[in-house]
Amino acid sequence: MTRPITLLLRVNAFFINALATFFLIMACAHAQPVKISGGLVANGDVISGYRFSPDGLFAVFIADKDIDGRNELYSVRLSTGGIANISGGLAAGGNVSNFQISPDSTRVVFRATKDTAGVFELYSTPIASASPANISGLLVAGGDVFSGFQISPDSARVVFVADKDTDGVAELYSTPIASASAANISGLLVAGGNASVFQISPDSARVVFRADKDTFSSFELYSTPIASAGPVKISGLLVAGGDVSDFQLSPDSARVVFRADKDADEVLELYRVQSGGIAFSMDVDLDDRILPLSDLLIFTRYQLGLRGAALIANALGANATISSATAIEDRVRAALAKPQ
Repeated sequence: MTRPITLLLRVNAFFINALATFFLIMACAHAQPVKISGGLVANGDVISGYRFSPDGLFAVFIADKDIDGRNELYSVRLSTGGIANISGGLAAGGNVSNFQISPDSTRVVFRATKDTAGVFELYSTPIASASPANISGLLVAGGDVFSGFQISPDSARVVFVADKDTDGVAELYSTPIASASAANISGLLVAGGNASVFQISPDSARVVFRADKDTFSSFELYSTPIASAGPVKISGLLVAGGDVSDFQLSPDSARVVFRADKDADEVLELYRVQSGGIAFSMDVDLDDRILPLSDLLIFTRYQLGLRGAALIANALGANATISSATAIEDRVRAALAKPQ
């Protein structure tokens, strides 16, 4: 019996070794990198800043792939390796400078000197083919689209900064992602004023931006609907010399937190405000919401003469930071004493 068992063990060992060798070969085969940028012209390079599409089906990159020194935009379908130049023809000396892929992975928006040498404009194209459309519209002589444009999370609109209407004056614009219908959403600026830093709310409804809009060189915070000009100041009154330094929108789009020397010049502190610009005085329980069954109910009860516990019973928001009836009464009185 010893011999058959030995033979069986040898056979098993052979198959185990063969299987291990197979998996090793397969692992090595799968580990081999595949070039996806295709052939490059002599001295050509792929520029840093390439990106995956959110759906993982494409990679998009800038390269002087076909002509040395001319940066164009390409997409490659990762499943097949098919490459397409998606920026189309460029003016003599033209280049693509930067791009963004829409969250739904259908389009690429890019900034380029495509039609006129030295003039940066904004274009949108399907991710898989070259059909670029100018979406920044007509620019004043000397005007340019600045870098730092953003696509809204719902992939419907593009927000950008440009000196589009007045050379040297940076204003904020919003346009549909596939057409040139740009609207100025920063509104009228004081002489010398500029709007440059902005964020689109996660719900794609609003744009919050920092600008010296009302007073030259005094940078304040504003909020506007994404598709039309209706900016409201949300940073409140600043001390002389004060400025908003930076800001962030909350994931639910309801609030903005910002850093500013608002109360004392050169002393940067942190503040919160509602992103829609609704007066904080109407938010009597300070939960960053103005709700019909909490704040507005309390206002109604107050007008009817209710005070104390009867004023706030079952009316405070779930995240209320003020729960004292006396403090609520003080806020209601203050709110009613001034226009909203």
